[in-house]
Amino acid sequence: MTSQSTPGSGNDFVVELFLRNTHALTERLYGMRLGTGPGADDAPWSDGQIRIPRALSPDRIDYDRRFIRATLAHFAPGAPSGRVVAVPTDEARVIHANGIRNHDRYRLYLAMLRAGEPVPPIFVELRGSRYHILDGNHRTHAARDAGVTSLVGMIV
Repeated sequence: MTSQSTPGSGNDFVVELFLRNTHALTERLYGMRLGTGPGADDAPWSDGQIRIPRALSPDRIDYDRRFIRATLAHFAPGAPSGRVVAVPTDEARVIHANGIRNHDRYRLYLAMLRAGEPVPPIFVELRGSRYHILDGNHRTHAARDAGVTSLVGMIV
């Protein structure tokens, strides 16, 4: 499937670069290559509002591409710059804009992480030596509660 550009979503090159770097870091942190392997036919993760394909499903790559494109369009319209990093989940390094507002979403991410599945990347702003969470508060809280020390994140 080819990537299509959406007006105001940044250019496809940046989306594909972030997608490639996100998946490379996910492989390093979780020891799995997204979109390949057994378990691809398992039902997607869902909280009743969103459906996230299993990590090994080929559909996960398309999901991540759409997720990255939409989130960049919201937080970094135009020509986003930044890099993909492992964002620590400890309170000393993270600034949360919000607490847990959607408990179903939090439980979804917690179940995914406890099962060893990567969650979608978080989007952050670097403020000094701390990361301000722009998108990913539920993922960060779930990661901390699951004992995961870092998440794949994009600095925008």
